[in-house]
Amino acid sequence: MIKLKNLLSEIRDDERIAKDMIKRRMVKKGQNEKEKISAISQYLKKYSGWSSTKIRYSMGFDQDFLPDVLSMISYYLKESINEASDDQIQVSGIGTYTYDTLKKKVQDMAIDLSKNARRGIWRKSSRNAIRAFAEMWNALADYERRH
Repeated sequence: MIKLKNLLSEIRDDERIAKDMIKRRMVKKGQNEKEKISAISQYLKKYSGWSSTKIRYSMGFDQDFLPDVLSMISYYLKESINEASDDQIQVSGIGTYTYDTLKKKVQDMAIDLSKNARRGIWRKSSRNAIRAFAEMWNALADYERRH
């Protein structure tokens, strides 16, 4: 039971450290990983109340501590861990797109459909084109929900 209690306090420590570092403006959106790790080290020395042994252990030997704190910082700064433009999105039955190209394609198709509907040109959009549009829209919505 004691081990579970210690584990839960460590999880809360990661989250607490990330939130406090952001509140104290020690980390900012757009910083690289090396700068964030340096800021974590400075934070632990100044504000954590941890012994130097615990800091050294957490920073060097605890394999989960740094990645967990870094991911919490990214989460609370609302940073995407992967750049959206580099991710590949699979649209079922159609193909694979990067985030930027799929977003642009969906926006262009929506504009075209809207123009055709306003003008009453119903022959320009086929059933298959509208189905493809729906698949692309759905894939983009799923991707944005996950990220």
